[in-house]
Amino acid sequence: MGEVNRIICSADGGIIWYIDADAVAIFCSQHDLFQDVGRGVAMVKKTLQPRRLRLVVEGDPEGSGEWLVLEVDMQGSVDEVLGSYHRFKDQWLTGLSAAGQKRMRLLVNIV
Repeated sequence: MGEVNRIICSADGGIIWYIDADAVAIFCSQHDLFQDVGRGVAMVKKTLQPRRLRLVVEGDPEGSGEWLVLEVDMQGSVDEVLGSYHRFKDQWLTGLSAAGQKRMRLLVNIV
């Protein structure tokens, strides 16, 4: 994983954003994911209400693929986080293109 090029602090809801801006832009351009990323981030903000959101491009060390990872830090009990995750998952499956679902991953940390 590369060094984060730009750190953006968001004023909406107090979410702290960490974005590897150059790598994310190149990846989205290569895979035509700009709309899906926008939808995915909107879903994360609305449904998961994270304290922190990090967008990075990660690859399989064995070279079998590369993904845009939306990593979120959430507060709450395991049951609360799982409930939010299941609502998010339903939106993810209906709101993103097949390419978006294939090329994007969600990683949830309970803090």
